[in-house]
Amino acid sequence: MKKLLAIILCLAMVFTLAACGGNNAEAPAGGEAPDSGAVSDSGSGSDAVGVGYAAERTLNKSGAVSVTDKLANTYYKLNTEKKLKVAYLGGSVTGGTGGTNGYSWAYATTEWFKQKFPSATIDAKNFAWGGTSSFWGYFRMSEDNTGKDNVIAFNPDIIFVEFSVNDMYAHITEMQSSYYMEGIVKKLRAANPKCDIVIVFVTDKNRQDTEDKYIVAHKAVASHYGIPTINVGKALVEKISKTGAKWEDYVTDIVHPNNEGYKVYADCIADNLNKLLITSPDKSGYKDHAKPANDLVSNQSTGSYLIKADTITNQTGFRAIKSNSVNCPSLEGKHMLAKKGAKMTVEFEGRGFGFLCDGGTGGKIKITVAGKSVTVDVMGGNNFEYPAIENLNPGKYTAEIEVLAAGTKVAIGGFLVEK
Repeated sequence: MKKLLAIILCLAMVFTLAACGGNNAEAPAGGEAPDSGAVSDSGSGSDAVGVGYAAERTLNKSGAVSVTDKLANTYYKLNTEKKLKVAYLGGSVTGGTGGTNGYSWAYATTEWFKQKFPSATIDAKNFAWGGTSSFWGYFRMSEDNTGKDNVIAFNPDIIFVEFSVNDMYAHITEMQSSYYMEGIVKKLRAANPKCDIVIVFVTDKNRQDTEDKYIVAHKAVASHYGIPTINVGKALVEKISKTGAKWEDYVTDIVHPNNEGYKVYADCIADNLNKLLITSPDKSGYKDHAKPANDLVSNQSTGSYLIKADTITNQTGFRAIKSNSVNCPSLEGKHMLAKKGAKMTVEFEGRGFGFLCDGGTGGKIKITVAGKSVTVDVMGGNNFEYPAIENLNPGKYTAEIEVLAAGTKVAIGGFLVEK
């Protein structure tokens, strides 16, 4: 009987150890890639699926900063040091597409600072890039390869960030939208804990409810970090409704305002800045921003880097091209043009893997990392940044790239790696 009990006990211990030791292999693959144009395929056997992957991302709203920032640091810089660096980061609406003679809401906002604080030196730079979402915005913070597009190096005192409408166009998920916007905030605050941030929401003709899931995603980040938001899109919708005007009176197409539309956006921002910096300013002084007790989105990255595609030698079916027509000017137009069946192997170290691609009329690219395969539909047009594999446990990996369909053109510019 004692021998039988001993055997049963040993078997129980072996079972328990096997279950504990298998956590990584059985953890669900992270991210919500299917909503971002990616479809999960089977990996190299059931035992391999999920190897190296962390748990699904989740939101943790506890531990948030309790008070919304009133731009006390900006007030101090303007009135005490009498100098201010202003930056703008976003898509084409932030860049001023549709406006004439250089007019945009960003230009008008810079002019507001100059007019209201004439004794201060205002140094402004617009980092907007048409067609970009918060995903590419996150990678553009300091990893640009030309040295001309480095937000962190500019070291702004205040930055206006706008990505919600392009997050929708890029078809990333709400969780990804929060994740990458939080990544932008964390990078800014890590580089300069005193940097003031304002998150701006624009609109387009098809989403005049002004509170879609991407605005909700960015508001969650703003609330967690105590960042003020300005919904200029709502101001435009209300203006059109109250005046009985047509959409076309203020907007050149589905999303890009004309000068009158940009003036509505600029006036809305000016009204908010007037309250924060003139009529009821926070004069508490120059200080580091409070940090939340935890990240809003779990499994946050600690940094990122870019691998140029033309540096990858382990490949077949690709050829190097250089063209200013491709939508990745920070890569100096250098891409690897692919035919159907082209393959490439990329070594990287991190916890997430995406890519930049000029897709022409579209195509399909299969990426396999740690036994999980994801097929990404390359949409072409203004969409050129694609998250692919996410939620890896930090480590060294090999990504296998295969072009399943090339459309008229699939040209990969680079690979985006989350640390």
